Amino acid sequence: MNASAPSQDEDIPAEIDFSGGVRGKFHRPNVRLNLPVYLDADVQAYLSALAAKKGVAAQTVASYGLYPDYHQPSDDLAHINFKHLNAAIGSLIGPIEWLANSAFVPKWNEGGRP
Repeated sequence: MNASAPSQDEDIPAEIDFSGGVRGKFHRPNVRLNLPVYLDADVQAYLSALAAKKGVAAQTVASYGLYPDYHQPSDDLAHINFKHLNAAIGSLIGPIEWLANSAFVPKWNEGGRP
């Protein structure tokens, strides 16, 4: 094991130039990041069923298949439909407020779907 610390640019390719970079430009102290996790459909179905059996609401919202670039290397900022995104997010406000302010507890329907 090498006890010496590597130089700061030892593993950065020569074509990458950070000389104009600003350290900490996007740092926000005490911010908790929640990264998205994409599960295979069968894993998601299993976890949703498990959550429902425990009385926990677990829901997925997606625009899968909205356009051919979805989750492809070509899926970039130029392909985002902001009008649709705004409407999709806005459509969740009412149901989330209702769920947060209700006594509703989901239940598993044996032999059914959550």
